[in-house]
Amino acid sequence: MIVLKFGGTSVKDATAMRQVFSIVSNNKDEQIVVLSACSGITDSLIILLNYAWQNQLSEMKATLEKISKHHYQVVEDLLVDSNYYEDAKLAVTKLLDELDKFIEGIYFLKESTPRALDKIMSFGELLSTTIFHYYCLSQGMQSIWLDARKFMKTDSNFNSANVNFDLSRTEIANYLESTQFSKVRLAITQGFIGSDSSGRTTTLGRGGSDYTAAIVGNMVAANEIQIWTDVNGILTADPRVAKSTKTIEIMEFNEVRQLAY
Repeated sequence: MIVLKFGGTSVKDATAMRQVFSIVSNNKDEQIVVLSACSGITDSLIILLNYAWQNQLSEMKATLEKISKHHYQVVEDLLVDSNYYEDAKLAVTKLLDELDKFIEGIYFLKESTPRALDKIMSFGELLSTTIFHYYCLSQGMQSIWLDARKFMKTDSNFNSANVNFDLSRTEIANYLESTQFSKVRLAITQGFIGSDSSGRTTTLGRGGSDYTAAIVGNMVAANEIQIWTDVNGILTADPRVAKSTKTIEIMEFNEVRQLAY
């Protein structure tokens, strides 16, 4: 089994998702695919929350419309000619309606909490994975959609939750068995999100999708954990600052660890 993680720019639109599918479909191993939210969506969700609790109604509605339009467009571009189009659109609408109701509650309560922020941010990953799941089905590749909140168990430290590894390991084993993963061999799930002992949505902190992939890989004893990105590797400098950057072809593990620190 292998775990593959794709970041936000790798699933930002229909073209990017098709590229992800080509990678996944060419792999014959059992796979758990971890996806981030579409690029820019997490930031938009944070902005949406801020508009809601500050009672900026027109800005709130415009931001929600922008988020909705993006995901409906991806569904349209990927699935309009597919038998799964209506199912995908219905699933996306259900998530967006839930987001709408939640954000209305924030608007009327005029209160923003770390718990509310985690709930709001989770919709990005839930939407991207739902769309990609239906696209896999439309291409004849059987997959199961896993809700990471059912197996990534954490404490209640909202916005930067700590994972309960023993409980999570037990939960994911039970979940994969209940969904008959061994027969399907492809599971799609969310990075970044989990839930506490009361079932409340938590997040592992920004950039938590890589962490999710590492944890899942450990819990299922994966042969490999692959972190896919839209750049060629580690560069000699920030390409947004220096134009003459080069890709470092080979790095030792200790070198990478020192850079990370």
